[in-house]
Amino acid sequence: MALDLGLLIDVAKRARTRHHGFREGAMKTIYLGITFLLIAALVSNCTIEGDPLFDQKDIQEINEDEPIDYATQVVPIFESACLSCHGAAALGGLSLDSYDDLVAGGDVVAGGSATMMVPCDPDTSFLYDKVMTDTPSAGARMPLGGALSETEIEIIRLWIEQGASETPDPSLCGN
Repeated sequence: MALDLGLLIDVAKRARTRHHGFREGAMKTIYLGITFLLIAALVSNCTIEGDPLFDQKDIQEINEDEPIDYATQVVPIFESACLSCHGAAALGGLSLDSYDDLVAGGDVVAGGSATMMVPCDPDTSFLYDKVMTDTPSAGARMPLGGALSETEIEIIRLWIEQGASETPDPSLCGN
């Protein structure tokens, strides 16, 4: 099959527009491609360690031999997942704004059906029960509409297992 040079020149002339030789559809495709690549680059950067959108809690290694610090490890979990309901609003009568409020418990705990925290025993602590299972002993899993990460749950478990104190005290539970 012979190539008709005149036909190719005619097709090229029809394809030329004001967009520097590209048809409008081709320009849209190029713009969409560039947009997609930029979005992909931005999204991929969200998972780089050190980026403010990167969830540091999920990569935190927990050493069971080290004491869990309430102020630096437990409070940030409460701030990110709990205080929107159990802060000033104190839903269920439970405020997690301070250590004393946490120890006081809420309506369910005050009603005698559970103990918020049993130092050294997370399995009988209401707080641990509410965050670690889909079917807690009372009410729904917390936080509502989601769940803490495995790392966050492990921090709470270890903190209670180590005595659930406001300041780390490895001697509380014989550790």
